[in-house]
Amino acid sequence: MSLHNGVYESVINKLINEKIIKKYDKYIDKKSIDKEEGNSVLSKYMSIVINKSLQRITGEDKLYRQVELCNKIVNDHVPLP
Repeated sequence: MSLHNGVYESVINKLINEKIIKKYDKYIDKKSIDKEEGNSVLSKYMSIVINKSLQRITGEDKLYRQVELCNKIVNDHVPLP
């Protein structure tokens, strides 16, 4: 029996996400975000997450890979005007 491309990854990702949520749920801040403050609250959160991600990158090509990650985030998720 063979799985379609991506099915195995989806199952694994779902299981990992469930384990992460179960383990770290007490650390997740769950509160309502005011519509007017949403961009500020979320940008502060993303700044922390991206900073931690960039700090984890190591190696001789550290700076290159950090720039590459930043470019990927912007290119994949920031809509052009």
